Amino acid sequence: SSLVIAADNSHARLAREAESSHAAAAAMRIDSKMAAALGFFLISMALGMSVLNGVHMAAMSPKPPPRQLGKLNFKMSLMPLLRRQAPTFDISLGDYKFTRNPEDQLDFSEFLSSLSPTAREFLNLQETPGNVLNSSNLMIPGRKIWVVTTASLPWRTGTSVNPTLRAAYLLRLTPAASVTLMVPWIEAIDQCKVFGSHKFTSREEQEKEIRRWLRRDAGMGDVANRLKIMFYNGRYHPDYGSIFPVEDMLALVPQGEADVAVLEEPEHLNWFHPETPEYWRKRFNH
Repeated sequence: SSLVIAADNSHARLAREAESSHAAAAAMRIDSKMAAALGFFLISMALGMSVLNGVHMAAMSPKPPPRQLGKLNFKMSLMPLLRRQAPTFDISLGDYKFTRNPEDQLDFSEFLSSLSPTAREFLNLQETPGNVLNSSNLMIPGRKIWVVTTASLPWRTGTSVNPTLRAAYLLRLTPAASVTLMVPWIEAIDQCKVFGSHKFTSREEQEKEIRRWLRRDAGMGDVANRLKIMFYNGRYHPDYGSIFPVEDMLALVPQGEADVAVLEEPEHLNWFHPETPEYWRKRFNH
């Protein structure tokens, strides 16, 4: 009987020890979860304080100086956009300064009039009503506009259709004295590649096709006959899918006619530049 009692006591002791070990393990699991939560909380607080400190330091740090473009200085503030107002900006050139505030009208006349003749020449500024430079004002009567491009109808590509319409609308909507569409003339071998067949034996035939397209397809018969059309010699390069000029195009523009030039694909128009000191910007007023 003593052996039975001892065995019972041994089982009871083992049960109590097992129960206490389970309780200790559960407590350890609870402590580990609390530690993980506390660690996550501390890391979040540290990151938040770091971000706030960075914002504070950025706000307190001195602003970089405005970008300098030679003697021309320009600063802009976008804060008024938050109030649905126009941004403010400051323009200065040497000792001359012009400030634009949201409540002011956009008028550069004060700034332009304060510039010295040397500064005006440096910036190529001309004051006109409405703050439009004379050289770029296409509504001045008597302008002579040239639209120069690298493709021509009947090639239905963007650099042929868009410039043709642009020239026609400039002739219709502005008081220009003349609008000239300058397009490439390509020989039979290139016509087969671009047009699909040898369509024209002369420039006059292609010119009639351009005017026919303006009248019938574009519905611009009022300007189809008044638009001037000039051809320059070009060659088609299949590797680039474009036509390049092979002659001095500026030599084709008569003296006194070089007023406004609108260049389509200027990188292709100037790819093979002739040996001449004259460029588009030097020859034309705008």
